[in-house]
Formats: sequence, structure tokens, C-alpha cells
Amino acid sequence: MIIFHDYGSANNAGVTVNSLFKFMPDGGDKLIKVLHKDWAFKTKRVYRLFGYFDAWPLSNAFKFIEVCFVCLWILCASFIGLCITLKKPTVIINIYQPFRFYYLLMKFNIFANSYPIIHDVVTHKNRLPKIIQVDIQDFVRNFECIILSEHSEKDFLTYSPKHKYYVLPFPLYDFNNYVGAARLSVSPISNMRKKTQKIRIGFLGHLRFEKGIDIILEALKHQEFDNIEVIIAGGNYIDLTIVESDYPSVKFSLDFVSTERYFELFGSLDYCLLLYDSSVSNSGILFDALYFNATPIVSKSPIFVKNHFKNTFCFVENSSDLRKLLKSLDCQKMRKEYANLCELKNEYIYNSKLKYKKFYEEIQ
Repeated sequence: MIIFHDYGSANNAGVTVNSLFKFMPDGGDKLIKVLHKDWAFKTKRVYRLFGYFDAWPLSNAFKFIEVCFVCLWILCASFIGLCITLKKPTVIINIYQPFRFYYLLMKFNIFANSYPIIHDVVTHKNRLPKIIQVDIQDFVRNFECIILSEHSEKDFLTYSPKHKYYVLPFPLYDFNNYVGAARLSVSPISNMRKKTQKIRIGFLGHLRFEKGIDIILEALKHQEFDNIEVIIAGGNYIDLTIVESDYPSVKFSLDFVSTERYFELFGSLDYCLLLYDSSVSNSGILFDALYFNATPIVSKSPIFVKNHFKNTFCFVENSSDLRKLLKSLDCQKMRKEYANLCELKNEYIYNSKLKYKKFYEEIQ
């Protein structure tokens, strides 16, 4: 039995679980536990708890209760699974945030073998108090871990892991079985837009300096483009001062982006801005962009330079490079990039299946 829990993250919540679920071997019991308000994917044996409190006053207090409850649920399910099968279940938890509850659960759950997925080996800063979370290295040093990207391995090893670890390819997202209100927005565009239409470029997600938002804004300031339009959508949690009138070619939406809006925006993009610095070793948004065939415009960070899809990326080093690239974009270039991307996707999925098959055979 496999008990798989993912609290979910922003607008692709549950997609990691669903993508990993696809790679599980046929036969045997599979039990997946998902907890997030935005989960809306049709998958067998998915259980959904509360997860509706994000917009409520004291929402963090409700999330605290949610996580405690799901940990208790996993503990009980582990015990029942052990009694039924006479074999320890496998518990896999996607550690999107290093919650202390998960650490204690995995440390003291004697009924199961636990494997944390270290989603971000170098976690971004957040405002959670220490009583709620532990350091990510506590997971690394105490458990056999799963890391979703070979680019994360170097950072992972700096924590001196004492146990075996598994490096798996980040799953190429699949939104085909999404059943929410944005169902019509999840079909990938073909990037065969008419020459009369402007090329759509977007930055989606939380505004953070490690994502290169400062470089992007510098490149776009006081610039007017005839052939492109840019949208920047996401929460401005770093309190960045933006005077929207200084950006005549940009449409801003500086607040939380709902799932429906997120899919709608990505479904309309031709290019996606991902100018991450070298501290970022993983990116779910990159794989959203690949699914929607929105060509990534990226920095020369190792996560992109050594990526399987690097030949489809547009590389820039600074704001001046980005500005020049934006002025040179045309529809003909987009057609070539789209054809190359489709071929690379098929190759990536095939290689991923082989690696995940070997992993599941090893842990069961």
C-alpha cells in the first residue's frame, strides 16, 4: 500500500500527486491522500479533506488543524494497512513546506516506511513561526529522501544526508483530467497564432527577487512594443513598489491568482518569463509552461542550462538582453520552437517512466 500526501501549492495543487500516480506500477493497492482547496482532478482513490479556509479570517489556524488532522489520518491508515497486508505501507509526503507535524509523523510512525519528497531543497523564505516548521535538513538527515530534479542534488548533498536518497525527474504535468471551472482552458495552444495578433508574454506566480522580477521590470520600464503584450500576475508579497504607468506594454494583476484565472492566462501565453537566479533548483511553473507550450524565456541558471528542454528555451543574461529579445520575437520563430518542444516532451515522458518504475520496484 502506498499512502501519498500532498498539501498542494498554489494553482498546480495536486498535479504533482496526479503525475506521480501515473507512473505507479499496475496492480497492488494505491492510496492517495490530497489536502488542498484547489484540488479538482479526477483520479481514483483520492481523498479530500477540508482545505477551504484560505480566504477565511485566521486561515492559518485552520490550516494548522488541517495538517494535524491529516497526520493523524495517515498514522491510522498506516496501522490499518499494516494489519491488513502484514507489510509496512509506504508513506510518501511532498514536503512543500517543512512542517514540524510531518517531521514528527515520519519520525514516530512505526507502522510505515516514510519517504519525504523534498520539493525545494533550498526553501524560499516564509513567515511561518519556528514552532510550526523545522529546517529542511532535519528531513534530509533522518529519512531516505526523494528529490525531484538532478539539479537539486548538489544542494541536497551540502546537508550531509546519512541515508540513501532517490533522484527522480520532475514530472511533466498533465492537466487533461482537470474537472474544475477552468476545464476549457487546459488544452495546450499550438503557438500558431496569426501574424495580426500580438505575441503574449507572461510572468505568473509570486513576485520574488530570486525569480528575476527586478530584471523583468527593469527591461520593461518605459518601453512600448508594437508586436507584444506582457502580463505580470501574482501576489506582491515582497512589497515591491510598482508604478504601473511606467510600463505601457504591461498589464498587472498583483494579487492572488485563482486556479481558473491561472489556467486561462497560461492558455493564452506564447512565452513565459522565468529569470530565476542560481539559488532556485526546481520549478513547477516551468513544467506548467511546457504543458501549455508557452516557450520559457530563462536565465542562465543551472536549472535551465542543464535542462532536458534547453534547446527550446530563450536564454537572456540581464535586462538589456531581455529587452532586445522581446523586440526580436516573431511568429515564425514560435512555430519552430513548438515543433521541437513536442518531440522533447515525448522523449522526457518515456525516460521518466523508466526511472519511476525502477524507483517503485525498489521501495515496495
